[in-house]
Amino acid sequence: MQGNDLSPLPDFIWNLTNLELLDLGSNDLTMLPNSIGNLIGLKGLGLGRNRLSTLPDAVWSLTNLEYLGLDGNNLSVLPDFIWNFADLETLYLSDNNLSVLPASIGNLTNLEALSLDRNNLSILPASIGNLTNLTEELDLAWNDLSTLPDTIGNLTSLECLDLEGNNLSALPESIGDLTNLTELYLSNNKSLKLPDALGKLEKLEYLGLSTDQVLPPSLSHLGPIIEWQAPD
Repeated sequence: MQGNDLSPLPDFIWNLTNLELLDLGSNDLTMLPNSIGNLIGLKGLGLGRNRLSTLPDAVWSLTNLEYLGLDGNNLSVLPDFIWNFADLETLYLSDNNLSVLPASIGNLTNLEALSLDRNNLSILPASIGNLTNLTEELDLAWNDLSTLPDTIGNLTSLECLDLEGNNLSALPESIGDLTNLTELYLSNNKSLKLPDALGKLEKLEYLGLSTDQVLPPSLSHLGPIIEWQAPD
């Protein structure tokens, strides 16, 4: 049902208790009724690119969710119940107004992909390091991050890390523990000093840097995989 101008939604939807996937993305939704809690069979719920600023508590009933798309809304605070979705594997929160992530994000230990780009995050909780099943991506691009917690190094299965467009001046040495990284995006971090620990990332196939960033001699061997971009 994505890509329409639905608002509100037809009532019959809330009777589909065996439904496993509901995609309501790119509509004009500003709120959801509590009857969404009737859809206890849902494994995937797409709500991206609407105008939601809150979620009803009834979403708590959707305990089988594996995919939740909330990107492109007006969310500034997320309800606590999201952090208790133990089966969640994919969570898209891009392009909202989030400024804080609670430590309870570390409860989502089955996450494989987490997208938080284009928010207002200035700090990450250390509990981000609990998400050791992250494999596909951790997208933190275009936030206001100035530091990363050392626990980022716990994400040893991660293949793609996007840190473009932040305010990072340094990376923790633990970045070198992300030995399964194949893609690392660091452009548009004007004052970022690249640590020698990047040299440990032997599986890296792509490194995105801005032309105003300096590659130290100790990392010259990474030259062939670098894509230099003009800074925005």
